[in-house]
Amino acid sequence: MECCQGSGFRVQGSGFRVQGSGFRVQGSGFRVQGSGFRVQGSGFRVQVQGSGFRVQGSGFRFRVQGSQGSGFRVQGSGFRVQGSGFRVQGSGFRVQGSGFRVQGSGFRVQGSGFRVQGSGFRVQVQGSGFRVQGSGFRVQGSGFRVQGSGFRV
Repeated sequence: MECCQGSGFRVQGSGFRVQGSGFRVQGSGFRVQGSGFRVQGSGFRVQVQGSGFRVQGSGFRFRVQGSQGSGFRVQGSGFRVQGSGFRVQGSGFRVQGSGFRVQGSGFRVQGSGFRVQGSGFRVQVQGSGFRVQGSGFRVQGSGFRVQGSGFRV
C-alpha cells in the first residue's frame, strides 16, 4: 500500500478501508469525511494536480474490478463529492478540468472509458439512481449540468 504523497491528507470518520495494492494519492488537500469509504481492487490511483479534493457523506465505494482496473485520474481543482452511495465500477475513469461536483445519492458509473473533459461540470442529483452504463462515455465542453432523478445513459 502506497499512500499519501503530498500535504493535507485527512481521514475523518469510521470504516475507512483500502483493499488491494497500488493505492496512491498525489497532491494537496485530499479530505475524506464520513463513514464507510471503501476501495477495492489493484492499481487505484488518484492524481490531484490541484487542491480541494473532498469527499463528504457515507457509503462511498470505489470498486475497480479486473486486471484493467487502473487509471482513475482526477486533474484540476475543486473536485467534490457530496452524498451517499457513490460507486465507480470499471476501468479508465478520467476527470479533466475544474469544478466537477456530484451532489445527491446513488451515483453509479459502470463500464470503461468514462471521460469528462472541460470546466464547470456539475451533476446535481436531487433524488437517487443516477446511472451511466456502457463504454466510451465522453463529455467534452463547459457548463454541463444534469438535474433530476433517475437519469440513465
